[in-house]
Amino acid sequence: MNVSFPVYLMSFISFIGYWIFTIYGGIGLTALPMDLITEFINRPKLVSSKEAAENKISLKARNNTMITQLTQLKEDQKELQITEGFFNKRSKKSKLNNAFKKIKSEVIKLESDLKIFDLEMDFGETNPIPFYAKLLLGIFLIIMSFFWWIHIIVFVLDESGNFFNNMLMGLESGNAMFISVSIIFGLSFYMLMVTMKGTFKVGVKIPYLISFHLMM
Repeated sequence: MNVSFPVYLMSFISFIGYWIFTIYGGIGLTALPMDLITEFINRPKLVSSKEAAENKISLKARNNTMITQLTQLKEDQKELQITEGFFNKRSKKSKLNNAFKKIKSEVIKLESDLKIFDLEMDFGETNPIPFYAKLLLGIFLIIMSFFWWIHIIVFVLDESGNFFNNMLMGLESGNAMFISVSIIFGLSFYMLMVTMKGTFKVGVKIPYLISFHLMM
């Protein structure tokens, strides 16, 4: 079958987008609600003076360790400039990139822990409502993810058993068009959010074009 170049290009981009959506959307369906619940679990708590002092020492030690690692990475980058041999240089560059990504992830975690530490130091002024709101939202999103997984599994096993489709068509036939449209919007927006979450969680790298590293 002969098709024009624009149609071929749109089909190719759709094929690539399909797999990107499948991978990152699948990751986000779990990561988005679980990260919200994890934020509640790691919320600021009332600690004693001894525990606060220990946490401060631990954070300072982690910070000093990262400074040492970054200093070493800087020295390794200088050595990389004078390294001879294509494959040898490429191997060292790959190791440096992996080490940098690992440290970057640790820095993000340290910043998060430092923020929690600051809130614990001023626990009396800390508002607990946002953390409980994240817990409730996380539970609600787990339910939404569960329904999406049911829909995907039912559709794969039996194309005639469209879980969401039948439910929304039933609402539409019952003169509940506004409810049906609202649900479709909510489900579609949620899939957009989980795909973005999956992308930020894992990161994207297209050689020589663009690179998004791990974000929390």
